[in-house]
Amino acid sequence: MNRKKYDCMNVLFYVLLCCLFFSTGCSGKREPISSEDGTSSFSGREDNVIVHVEEEEETETEETGKGMEEEKEETEAVKEERKKPLPEIVSTASDASFVALAYAFDAGDIVEPETVEGIGEDAFFVQMMIDEYLFQRMNGKTYKEDSAVPLADLRYLRVLHCDLDGNNHVGELVCHKSVSDDILTIFQKLYHAGYPIEKMILCDEYENADILLSSADNNTAAFNDRNTVGKTTKSLHAQGIAIDINPLYNPYIMKHGDGSYECAPENGEPYADRSKDFPYKIDSNDLCYKLFTEAGFTWGGIWNSPDYMHFFRKPMAQ
Repeated sequence: MNRKKYDCMNVLFYVLLCCLFFSTGCSGKREPISSEDGTSSFSGREDNVIVHVEEEEETETEETGKGMEEEKEETEAVKEERKKPLPEIVSTASDASFVALAYAFDAGDIVEPETVEGIGEDAFFVQMMIDEYLFQRMNGKTYKEDSAVPLADLRYLRVLHCDLDGNNHVGELVCHKSVSDDILTIFQKLYHAGYPIEKMILCDEYENADILLSSADNNTAAFNDRNTVGKTTKSLHAQGIAIDINPLYNPYIMKHGDGSYECAPENGEPYADRSKDFPYKIDSNDLCYKLFTEAGFTWGGIWNSPDYMHFFRKPMAQ
């Protein structure tokens, strides 16, 4: 094949190749493709993805907006539900308006130091009458239909207490009016000293106001119309003149004649050996022990079957 003929064939082949290229639409010009939802996109590119992503973002924004509105409505409803009337104040070193601010906190809530300072510490240390709201919390639980103590002789105490990490918690308990002044004063002194008390809510928050559940949760508590653990006789707690402090770490050791013993609560058994050192431990050198005994309370830790959590003071004879 001569050179001229070879060049002509090359040109012809090149022309045919170009025609084929343009006829298949590979020039980069694409016809829009209509989707089922009416939106347009182009094949071979990401336009379709971008369109749908924008639509999804708009949908998500609308849903987020609705979610925020619903959450706001739910928050307002919770706030409304949490509102509770302020019971009649028996004693406090603060004004009622500040007590009302402190009372907005629930028992167990952590209160920041600046909040305590802003409202005033004394507003958190109050004794009150048992109002209808409180009675409904207690009715059929710690307070029974045949309870021997008139409701009017009980006092509802609100205090601040510290945990091991130094956080300030709102605490609450119910006790007899004959010991309420001293108990309130003792807890304020313990708070000033940074004495650790892990938890202090009404036993009514536990199923059937079960003292063993409360104690196993290391909950400090006082009034509870119940029997003494392991016995059929009424406890001094049923009169509101006894209080249990950090009960998990200061258990009741029920000793038997054969040398064995039972521990209440059961999970307090590791703390039955009082020679060991551990948090929340009460002994005769402890500040809690000193304050309660100085106020005329008896400590159960001196009994043959020691009740290390337990302090009580019987009313003076009339």
